[in-house]
Amino acid sequence: MGKNDTIIRQLKFIAETKKGNYPNAESFSRRLQRYRDNVRGHQDDDDLKGCSPRTIARDIKDLITKHHAPLEYNAENRGYELTDPCWEFSAPVFEKDFVKFAMLGTHLAKDILPAPLDQNVGDAIDQMLATNTGNFFNRAMLDSIFCASGVTAEIDPEIFNRIFVAWRYNNTIRIGYTGNGENVSACEIEPHTLVFYRGDWYVCGYLSRSRDLRLVAVSSILSTQNVDTFAKDRDLVEKIRKKGFFDDLFRRETDAGRIGNGKKNDPPVLS
Repeated sequence: MGKNDTIIRQLKFIAETKKGNYPNAESFSRRLQRYRDNVRGHQDDDDLKGCSPRTIARDIKDLITKHHAPLEYNAENRGYELTDPCWEFSAPVFEKDFVKFAMLGTHLAKDILPAPLDQNVGDAIDQMLATNTGNFFNRAMLDSIFCASGVTAEIDPEIFNRIFVAWRYNNTIRIGYTGNGENVSACEIEPHTLVFYRGDWYVCGYLSRSRDLRLVAVSSILSTQNVDTFAKDRDLVEKIRKKGFFDDLFRRETDAGRIGNGKKNDPPVLS
């Protein structure tokens, strides 16, 4: 295993902690082995050595002692967490495919992100193009692959940015929105997930101080106000990600007349 393999393993380990999955040497080793099984269809002895619990334990020690990662073992969750969630792993990545596919994924994300985030993503792509050799990707090559079913609903850039920030920082928000009729409704919702579906973005999460799951189209939201903070429900997020769950939720909310149609009325006064 080369130096770059170690860095990529460590990057993935830090990513797992930032997802709140509390990885440890044993669990992360199993995760890497399952990944290699799925990708390659088999493993050889070198693969197993490259992601053994002993190897992962050395990676963790290296992250703490050499890269000063604020990692601490959480006994209750039997895994590691970052005591500073904003800490960034600044080790360089030399794997060409790593940079290439990061650039590709970023480019495709731009097609489905409305303003103002699409411009931020575009700037990130330009920076990656400027700092990597042209034989990876160039602008003409990137422009030839795109998401044809991008955002079709009319979304207010300022509203989307507020929703995005609330989702990112776990802020419960009070929103005013239009339902399937002309009436304006208001509710407080915890944005556990943001979902792109059928050309629109949706806030999906619990109503505040309840376990009533709701879905609201961002294009129908007229006003937002931060009111509190919440803790992300990892089980809920995984449930929403499962195939078919969101389709059923969308159907139920549509039947109930609670998903907006994007018509813009005067924003309600939210006290």
